[in-house]
Amino acid sequence: MKKRAFLVLITTLAFISLLGCSDKKEIQINDLSFGGISLGYLDKQIADVLREPTSIQNIVALKKLSYEESKAEWAIFSLKDNKLITAEWFPRYAPKEKIPLTYDQIDFSQEYKTEQFSCYHTTTCNKYIFTKGTSVLEILMDWENKYIDRATLKISK
Repeated sequence: MKKRAFLVLITTLAFISLLGCSDKKEIQINDLSFGGISLGYLDKQIADVLREPTSIQNIVALKKLSYEESKAEWAIFSLKDNKLITAEWFPRYAPKEKIPLTYDQIDFSQEYKTEQFSCYHTTTCNKYIFTKGTSVLEILMDWENKYIDRATLKISK
């Protein structure tokens, strides 16, 4: 009888621990995000933050979600096993309330590094690189360092 009670207790504890591992906890690799989206998000979570995508493409083992505004693509998400593995935003084409657009809207509270790169043929622009866990967020600025040209969230290599 004691052996059976012990097995029931162990089974119950194992079941409770599995219930405690909700999908949300499992898919959040870390808290590095852009516009409220993090790596590991499901397509439904992305839609909850933004809206339903303008187009969905299934390419071999990947799913590509695209968002457009006035015929300009402003966000592209690649999912594998229905989890976000790369994301790219072009904020100038996005609805203004959806994602950060300017330097002042970037959260610099996390550690980052700055690199300069050649842009607009003869100008130098800044790239801010945030790394946390296995995630990398790169934010490329315009030549005045005022507007975000592109933001990319990906898994580090």
